[in-house]
Amino acid sequence: MISKPIAWCWALVYSGLIYTIAPESAAAGLIKLAETGDSEPNGTNTFFQIAQTPTLSENGQVAFYTDLRNNGFLQGCGIFVADGQSVRTVVRSDQPSPDLNGNFYTFNSMVGLNNTSQVFETGLQNTLGGGLDNSGLYRVGNGVLTTLAKAGQTLPGEDAVFRSFNGVTVRINRSGQTAFQAKSSTNSAVILRSAGTNLLAVAWIGQGSPDGNGTLGAMGDPSLNNSGTVAFTSLMAATNASPYAILLDDGTGLRVLLRSGQALPDGSGQFSLFPALDLALNDSNQVAFVANLSGTTAGPTDNLGLYRAQRGALVQLARKSQFVPGGNGRFLDFGGQNYVTINNSGAVAFLADLTGTSGGTTDNAAIYLATSAGITQIVRKGQQAPDGNGVFSKLGYPALNNSNQIAFVATLSGTRGGTTDNQAIYFVDDSLSIKPVIRAGQLFNGKTIATPNFLDGPNYGGLSGLNDNSQIAVWSALNGNNAVFLWSNSDAQNGLKLLSAASLGKDVSVSFQAQAGTTNFLQEASTPQGPFVDVVSLVLVGNGLITTNFNETGGATNNSRFYRIRQLK
Repeated sequence: MISKPIAWCWALVYSGLIYTIAPESAAAGLIKLAETGDSEPNGTNTFFQIAQTPTLSENGQVAFYTDLRNNGFLQGCGIFVADGQSVRTVVRSDQPSPDLNGNFYTFNSMVGLNNTSQVFETGLQNTLGGGLDNSGLYRVGNGVLTTLAKAGQTLPGEDAVFRSFNGVTVRINRSGQTAFQAKSSTNSAVILRSAGTNLLAVAWIGQGSPDGNGTLGAMGDPSLNNSGTVAFTSLMAATNASPYAILLDDGTGLRVLLRSGQALPDGSGQFSLFPALDLALNDSNQVAFVANLSGTTAGPTDNLGLYRAQRGALVQLARKSQFVPGGNGRFLDFGGQNYVTINNSGAVAFLADLTGTSGGTTDNAAIYLATSAGITQIVRKGQQAPDGNGVFSKLGYPALNNSNQIAFVATLSGTRGGTTDNQAIYFVDDSLSIKPVIRAGQLFNGKTIATPNFLDGPNYGGLSGLNDNSQIAVWSALNGNNAVFLWSNSDAQNGLKLLSAASLGKDVSVSFQAQAGTTNFLQEASTPQGPFVDVVSLVLVGNGLITTNFNETGGATNNSRFYRIRQLK
């Protein structure tokens, strides 16, 4: 039998009183995939500096970039994929380009992926054209390397060639379609989408606006959904006092979804500016965005709003100066950089700064979820952490999946460890329970976690740190090394949950639930960091979820007692 931790559940007994710390600790469902010093697959080098932006597919594959060392000397770099069972090489430096014109030299550390393919940008060396053909976009699908586009290559249907792809991040959807923005010898920005092996130019600077009002100017990067739709923003030129637009192409042609100057849904002003360069787009072709407003009833106090738009429908979700749920404060802005995210049901998660709160600067920010039922507060600055160790002092942008589950990074204040345990990643399930994923200061196999992070915000197309299977791709420092982890919400998947811990005189009764047929080890320690030792092994017999308990003799006679459950699968 292979031992695999499915979940850890903790409780604390202190002076005969029981305190529930969390239904699941930060170690729950956490699997280390790669770390500085690990050997590269089938090679003689080791991983060194792993980029902080691992991306996650729906089937739990994590793509990451790292440079490679041998005895401390740099030996190039590569892109790798891990799933908890193995690590494999996607591509690495010095590998020849598929057309044999040059070798891979550098990589954009942001890798797009789906369940079978990875897409990425690379710089090349030793090409025939020198600076004219020394970068490109590539795909590895089922282990086969192909070219999406390369500098010096002719644009489809155009009398022009691609220029440098340096810094371009490719989007990819479930079916393998890709989208990206490129430069050509005749145009500083062209948005393209792939269909099979063919590329199609969707939009370009100087193109006439589909509504006849001006021409397209500077454009944001495209967002790509699983239907193949592309959405983007553009600064329009030669317009009739309407210089900003959101455009969309679903394969039937480019359309204007929204223009500045258009009336607000409630008639209280007009759209003025769409500040986010990249858009949140779902599979129903709905776009979520923040907009600056003009001509509003209250002037500067209500001139910002959060909206969801699709063809024929425009909905206001939240507005500056609107009271927040519960009435403690009003919306001031929507996260500064206007990163909002949308799922396929049209739910929108967003970070908001608040004004007029009872706590002043101690409770003036929160993460919210807007659905058809209204706005729900998910977590708020000043709120106590789930384990009681500190309060939230800064909230990161939320990521959202199609089950209305949210993940976010938070900084905490008033923690026991000060700056050594004041950053963590949290997961919010569909019942709004906040669960720790990983936290600075926690031990993992005897090493200390620091500065944990993940790819938050909207998924622009194969670019997310949270998937629909309640998994998160995590980066952290680990005793000075870099490490990549995969976290799974094991409670949701396996039903393992600590229900209660109660003192019975000098004994402690621990109750938990788990799936029938599993073997569960109750473990105890005197501190949250351990070391933990097995108290008893319990095999659950029956069908479905089983509730059981165990009485530990003398468990309440110590000053403190931490319990967790290790499950074998």
